[in-house]
Amino acid sequence: MMGTAGSGDNPSPITPRQLLDSMYGNEPQLGSDGQLHAMDPATRIPRDEGALLVQLHTTLKAQSTVEIGLGYGFSTVFFLMAMQESGSGGHHIAIDPSQHGYYHGIGATHAQLLRMQDRFTLIEEESAVALPRLAAAGLQAHLILVDGQHRFDNVLVDFFLADAICAPNGAIVFDDAWLPSIQKVVRFIRNNRRDYRYAATDVQIAAVFHKVGSDDRPWNHYVDF
Repeated sequence: MMGTAGSGDNPSPITPRQLLDSMYGNEPQLGSDGQLHAMDPATRIPRDEGALLVQLHTTLKAQSTVEIGLGYGFSTVFFLMAMQESGSGGHHIAIDPSQHGYYHGIGATHAQLLRMQDRFTLIEEESAVALPRLAAAGLQAHLILVDGQHRFDNVLVDFFLADAICAPNGAIVFDDAWLPSIQKVVRFIRNNRRDYRYAATDVQIAAVFHKVGSDDRPWNHYVDF
């Protein structure tokens, strides 16, 4: 890893692509405790999904982005890379109550390694608590990644709450769309939410929805899914 153990307060600068190469190479990563930690190789998004996030970020000209589930920070690095490459402003928010526990603060430390901590906010709370507060504060996010708890009810609640902060013409992306729980949420949205348009991509593990209107369903609307 290109950061130096014990240098958490002032880590050596690194580019997003260098950092991603280190992460996908399964190298130990610097945590918030200044120590290097091995990562669980199963906890990551594939590179093509990261490239999709960068593409969406560029297409949407995203100024505000949110992800539910920071983990080791793979998707965060892609979001921050998109900000750097666009040359525009922007801010990224990551929601993860386990960041400084199970993940040793690795994801948050990556923002420091990239010298982009001023464009990154970590909220260490459950998404069901954090998202309503962001909505009450008036946040309008242009791109949202849902990658927290993968139980059906958690994902459905995350979508419902993410909708409240999703800007008009923004997008919500679901990771691990191969899981039955995620697929069921995707079917619900496609069958019941005409204000969201499903966008097919070559990345089978991700499901992308663009917000194309407002939710004008009658109070008793329901279509089986």
